[in-house]
Amino acid sequence: MYFPADKVVFTGDMALAGPSFLGDGFVDEWPQTLDNLKALDFDIFIPGHGGPVEDLNRIDLVQNYYRDLWQKATLQHQAGIDVNEASRTIDLTNHNEIPIRQIGVSPLTVLRIYERLENPD
Repeated sequence: MYFPADKVVFTGDMALAGPSFLGDGFVDEWPQTLDNLKALDFDIFIPGHGGPVEDLNRIDLVQNYYRDLWQKATLQHQAGIDVNEASRTIDLTNHNEIPIRQIGVSPLTVLRIYERLENPD
């Protein structure tokens, strides 16, 4: 939701101050959606959880995280790694500003990505 007069955008769970729940997300589409968002004139975004965010560089960090997650999960899928093993081994600790502190992601996230890879709509 965009309020141009106030220069405020509500992003929902697509851009949070920390990692988003991605068990029903569109990790493959959200980086482009965030690019579209950046074309708007705003100074603050309100995430789905947490307070207002004024550091708009946060959007770039989130985009990079989503792209990296998608790529790493895709490689696991192509290698025939099952959801549980992939969820234990995907390493996103290079995204310490998100902050990601340990190796692994939710099995629901990996399952969702695998579903999107197998059944793109």
